[in-house]
Amino acid sequence: MYIRLTDSITIAFVADDAAVVRYLGHLFAGWETAVPVSAPSLTLHIAVGELPPPPAAQPIFVDDRYDPASFGNLSVFGDPSAPLLWFVDGGWVQLTAADPATAEVWVTPTMVNSGRFEDVLFLALAHFLRRQHLYLVHAFGAAGPSARGVLIVGPSGSGKTTTGLNLLTGGWHLLANDAVLLHQRPQGLYALPTPGLVSIRPRTFTILPELIPFLRLRRVPEEALWLSATHFGPPAPAVPIRQIYFTQVADQPASALEPLNKAVALAHLLEESVDRWDAPTTAAHIALLEQLVGQAAVYQLHLGRDTAQTRQLLIANC
Repeated sequence: MYIRLTDSITIAFVADDAAVVRYLGHLFAGWETAVPVSAPSLTLHIAVGELPPPPAAQPIFVDDRYDPASFGNLSVFGDPSAPLLWFVDGGWVQLTAADPATAEVWVTPTMVNSGRFEDVLFLALAHFLRRQHLYLVHAFGAAGPSARGVLIVGPSGSGKTTTGLNLLTGGWHLLANDAVLLHQRPQGLYALPTPGLVSIRPRTFTILPELIPFLRLRRVPEEALWLSATHFGPPAPAVPIRQIYFTQVADQPASALEPLNKAVALAHLLEESVDRWDAPTTAAHIALLEQLVGQAAVYQLHLGRDTAQTRQLLIANC
């Protein structure tokens, strides 16, 4: 599989495992595909099986948000320019600093069948993309009829995905579900369409019943659905980001917008988007996020129970 991000950047995925090939097809549905090229900018070789052991050396970074022994927890070894990413009991990624770049990816069958597999792939992509001045931001991205992009930012359980899906049912277009790719252009920062997979829990259909006919379902599914971008219509074109909403569930009937201090917004984006171990790109990444909050209006979105009112509030604000 080949995908094209810009006129000069093409990424190739090479895998023999049928489950991995299917997953890649779903994950990158909606991304712009490319014809095979002799020298892609980055090639990811993905193998499934038993992992090599982790290095004996001390890691330069351990994700301290989780128990270090938890499945899929990240440790980083070696030089940040060509690191080894170790995901406990799940994955191993060796990145290179060569040109063209390569990444050797080993994953277990358990990892392939878990939501963490997407994290493995996007961490490998993000390391390469930052060196091409393209930056991933952890957010839901959507574009309205006026070709103005919005980012919806928040941790799990904050209503981020539900709010984004709410906009899609109102005629907006999907930019990205979880990882928005930002590209500097003469007119400002643009978000490229990188839709990915969307996970919808059964409870979301209770909060947002408009999703049931929108997705051509007859009833609420009993288990979470993993849907590719093709379920949501054509993806958005590249658009400038004009609003950023930081979601927070509120125990109130209607939603409300509160202007947010730009320094606070920057701090939230730094926490969500910067890989702290990649010191060579940190300064440029921070500068890009500073430009983003300078370019966009930023708000705290207090989510009430009336989803139709929330959708109208956001549409009117754009």
